[in-house]
Amino acid sequence: MVKIKIKNRDVSFRITGRGNIIQFLPSSSEDLDFLDRFDELSVSKFLSAYATKKTKLRFEPVSSPAAGYSIEIDTDYIKKKLK
Repeated sequence: MVKIKIKNRDVSFRITGRGNIIQFLPSSSEDLDFLDRFDELSVSKFLSAYATKKTKLRFEPVSSPAAGYSIEIDTDYIKKKLK
């Protein structure tokens, strides 16, 4: 579980992933209620910026195929770095 500060509030997430998609699942109903005030893309953009800052890799917000908020690793960026 990780706590991320969003709009001056600590929000707890469980992080899961498959392939190049990483999902952030709010860990409580209070966190979900808080995040429901924002649209999904705005939250995903914030989470992609958070992940980029923490890992130094690039992430892009994507529409979540399931519950929670999803980001995707920017594989084009990685390929360019490897060349």
